[in-house]
Formats: sequence, C-alpha cells, structure tokens
Amino acid sequence: METSDPLSALGAKDIAKRAAGARDLSLVGTTAHLELLATVAGTDPSPGVRLTAAAAAADILSRHRLGSARSALDADARSDIGAWFRRIDPAHNPGVFSVFACLDSPAGMTAIVGGLRDPRGDVRLGAGVGLMRLCCSAARIGDEDLES
Repeated sequence: METSDPLSALGAKDIAKRAAGARDLSLVGTTAHLELLATVAGTDPSPGVRLTAAAAAADILSRHRLGSARSALDADARSDIGAWFRRIDPAHNPGVFSVFACLDSPAGMTAIVGGLRDPRGDVRLGAGVGLMRLCCSAARIGDEDLES
C-alpha cells in the first residue's frame, strides 16, 4: 500500500496523495467505500484523481460479481450505487462507465449503451472501455443479450 490511511489520503491537499489513497482503496476497499469514491469521482478538482476514484470503485465492484461475493450486494444496493455514479457527468469523468460495467445490472448496461451514442468522443471512448470491461467478465459468459 502507498498510504497508511487511504481514507485520510483522499482528503489530502496533495494530488499525488489523493490518487494514492484511491489506488489503495482499489486494492483493499470494500463496498462501504463506494459512496465516498463516487463523491471523489465526481467532485475532485484533479481529473486524474477523479479517474482513479472511479477505477477504484470498479475494482471493488469487480470483486462482487461471482459466487458468494455477489450476494454481498443485492439488486437494491446495486441500484443505489448506480445512482451515485449516474450523478457524475461522463464528460467530467468517463471512468464511470467501468463502474457501470462492474455493477452487473441492467441499468449499468443501459448507461453504457447511452454513452456509446453520446456525441462527445471522450464519452464514447469511456463507454467503449466500460463495454470491454463488461464483455470480459466471467459473469457474462453465455449472456446472449450481450452478445447480440
């Protein structure tokens, strides 16, 4: 880990410390950290920290996609998490699409498809990354709707 306390690092004045805090949460964060990461992903003044916070949230969610870990987040919890990240303008942080991919919910797929249709190139690129992350998941093997 890069920091002794990732949560306090997220509140540091130094951009590098905030980014390190988000990277640490990517490794050891839990679903309890997702709301904070959504706030950082939407409001941090640094684009790099915003992207890192979204990536950390996606990594946390990716650990809750299969097997017994999936049951830690029911449909209502996934809906709440999606709502936190849908408040973020994808032009401000296209990393939200990786979060939507790892939500493993119909609303996440809808958000990605909407991003693929957005006229802004950076938003479409972010949505493409999210789609790639969604398609690469073992949780989606044999998903005929996704394949069509």
